[in-house]
Amino acid sequence: MRKTELEIKQLLAKSGLIHPDMIDIPTIIRHAQPHLAPEHLGEAILTIGTALNEVVSNTCGVISIGPFGCMPNRIAESMLNEIMTAADKLDATPDDHRLRTVLNGVTTLPFLSIESDGSPFPQIITAKLEAFCLRARQLHDRLHPTHRRHTDRAAAHQHADS
Repeated sequence: MRKTELEIKQLLAKSGLIHPDMIDIPTIIRHAQPHLAPEHLGEAILTIGTALNEVVSNTCGVISIGPFGCMPNRIAESMLNEIMTAADKLDATPDDHRLRTVLNGVTTLPFLSIESDGSPFPQIITAKLEAFCLRARQLHDRLHPTHRRHTDRAAAHQHADS
C-alpha cells in the first residue's frame, strides 16, 4: 500500500502542485490531539490533524471539501474554524523557530470549508474562494519573500512592455 502511495505521489509531484511526502498517521493524530481525543475514529481527527500539520509547513492554506450533511466533516469544520490560528500552529510545532518568525503578527491562517452536493457552487462560495486565495497568497509571500520580489519585477516588466 505504501509503495503504491509513493508511486502515485511521485507521478503527481511532476506537476509541481504536490510534495511526494508519505502520510504519517501518528504525526497527524498528534497534531489533532489537543483538540480531539484520539479515540474518535474516522475522518474528523484526520482532517483536523492534517490541516494543522500541513498549513504553513507545506501549504499556504487549507480547503476542506466534504459532502453535504456529513457529520465528521461538520465536526472538523467547526473545530478548524476555531483552531486554524498561528498560536495553535505554533503550539503544534514548538521547535520550529522559522515558523515563529514567519507567523509573527499573524492571527488566523487561511482556511475554508465547503460542503458540496455536486451542484455548481453559488456566488458566495466563489467569493469565499477568492478571499481564501488572497489570504493564502499573503501567507505565501511571508514564507517566500524573494519569490514575491521576483514575481513583482516580472509583472512590472510585463506591464511596461504592453
